[in-house]
Amino acid sequence: MNKETTPTKSGQAPRPRWNRDRLRDPDEVGTGFATKGVRRGFTLLEIVVVISLILFLVGLTLSVGVTVIERSEITQTENTMRLLDMALQEWEIAADRKLSWGEDGFLPDGTPSLVARYDLQGESYGDSIPDDIFIISELLKTVSRPSQVKDIIANIDSDFVHQYQPDETPPWLTGPVPDLWDGSLVILDAWGTPIYPTHPGPTWFTGATLERDDDGTMRIENERFYGIAVNRQVCFVSAGPDGRFGADADTEFPDLTGDELAEAMRKARGDNIYSYQPVAPPDWDAP
Repeated sequence: MNKETTPTKSGQAPRPRWNRDRLRDPDEVGTGFATKGVRRGFTLLEIVVVISLILFLVGLTLSVGVTVIERSEITQTENTMRLLDMALQEWEIAADRKLSWGEDGFLPDGTPSLVARYDLQGESYGDSIPDDIFIISELLKTVSRPSQVKDIIANIDSDFVHQYQPDETPPWLTGPVPDLWDGSLVILDAWGTPIYPTHPGPTWFTGATLERDDDGTMRIENERFYGIAVNRQVCFVSAGPDGRFGADADTEFPDLTGDELAEAMRKARGDNIYSYQPVAPPDWDAP
């Protein structure tokens, strides 16, 4: 075995010793010595665990990123509505009264009246275009006259301000913009949908056919869909990420009734954003 001998006392047999300068051969030294230069590979289970961990971390990062973006968009929309609310309050301070909304010559219940005059007109703008699309534009036209109000509106991020152009058909309209609104401004939320102002009705009076709200105003039609305004204050509403203020129960949920219908209607407006929380009318979830 290529051994060297170790000197011993006289008369004793030589005692062999190992030559430590040569590479140990496991066949020679047995299994008690570890071999050099041999590495064990990853098992399939270890590889699967590592890949699963990487995928989990990637998914977590993407989820956090999406959440941060959504929160940023909500904050931007809330800031825009806050500026609109400040502009409206500044106008009301200057005018020393609340902004009124209706159709000149008529009470909200449709009764003719020679003295009925309103700041914002609620007439129809064509069968293919919802009446409420241009309310924000009319509001801006009305309240933007005082210089202090113009300064507040000027602080709205330009990405959320759109000016109608002749013959334009923006994504939120089904037809070209009427000539009446050429050059008018519209304020959008972070998802490109016009912000809607829910306006309280006029002061309720004995004999009025419309229901009386807690703030002493009549409950008008827009409040039944967008929520009841509180303390005679306009409530600005964003449709949120899905671009829907609510749903048409007859066309979207024709087979649902009762609690199922109410839940579907709630989900349809579940991501709406409000300048303040309006009161839910009793029939909000009904068709």
